[in-house]
Amino acid sequence: MLYPLKLAAALKDYIWGGRRLIDEFHKKTDMDSVAESWELAARDEGESVILNGRYKNLTMREYIKKVGQDALGKNASRFETFPLMVKLLDAKEILSVQVHPSDEEAKFLPGAEGKTELWYIIDAAPNAKLLYGVKEPMTNEEFAEHIKNNTLLDKCNYVNPKKGDVMLVTPGTLHAIGAGILLIEIQQNSNTTYRAYDYDRRGKDGKPRTLHIKEAVKVAKLQPPERNKEKKIPLPKVDDAIRTEIGNNEHFRAEYINLAGNAKFFAGEKTFQTFTVIGGGVKLRVCNENLLEDEKELDLTKGDTVFLPADMGEYRIFGKSELIMSEVTEKNFISCETID
Repeated sequence: MLYPLKLAAALKDYIWGGRRLIDEFHKKTDMDSVAESWELAARDEGESVILNGRYKNLTMREYIKKVGQDALGKNASRFETFPLMVKLLDAKEILSVQVHPSDEEAKFLPGAEGKTELWYIIDAAPNAKLLYGVKEPMTNEEFAEHIKNNTLLDKCNYVNPKKGDVMLVTPGTLHAIGAGILLIEIQQNSNTTYRAYDYDRRGKDGKPRTLHIKEAVKVAKLQPPERNKEKKIPLPKVDDAIRTEIGNNEHFRAEYINLAGNAKFFAGEKTFQTFTVIGGGVKLRVCNENLLEDEKELDLTKGDTVFLPADMGEYRIFGKSELIMSEVTEKNFISCETID
């Protein structure tokens, strides 16, 4: 039986995290701080757990094993593992300067997985900065030398983000989320991160955090970014929902939805959909009398995420809210034309 799954996130207390995900996004934990909330995740390192209905308390992988791969949709059939991750990140302190490999490079790196990620800025302090790529082209040898000489930060490109900005982090792009930034990240299902520089910080164990300089030098694409921010594409309005496409690539597509009333949507056979509430609240309703009460109607507040299995059919959302929707794209995806 297909119905909307409300998810409990896997929480991570990395040293750079703050309390906004606890205080503002209602994440329940005994931890003093939360750096990342893995809203949609199906990994050994962290996994979403279902909170409602007949599949309550199952992890995402247990759920897929029980109901079958069709719940992920036809677009996901080309992936060997669960296709996406969705995270909320609260950077009280700056993250390490890091880089991720491509799918092709990951084949030749032990234990690696390719990683493309998309950031939507939920909030940013007035003086917040994102490290994003390099100012000028450099060779891999020069990159390694700058790391060694502690001059890397001087050679990097910086962006001053504001609420609503979107950034695509392609494999090989040097990046670091700065202090005072809160964002949602849609990404490939990967946890491969190579730290190139970490400000001589120590972890919670008092030891220097591990760097991966050899791997970072191998996969870094050391050209200035073509653009610092992605253009957002207006989409046709659905009832009382104003929709904006914020990302569309060979792995996933994402929308920002501003809801002021109610809107009807449809989960078809091609892909599952995931909604994360980043502001306000939503009531989600499915018209199917065969469902249990907590399967056909859900109340979602800021910080909640729901998974809508492929081919679930029609559903409605009600309320005043900001939402981020993500789904899997077709193998030969076609992006909308950019509208200035």
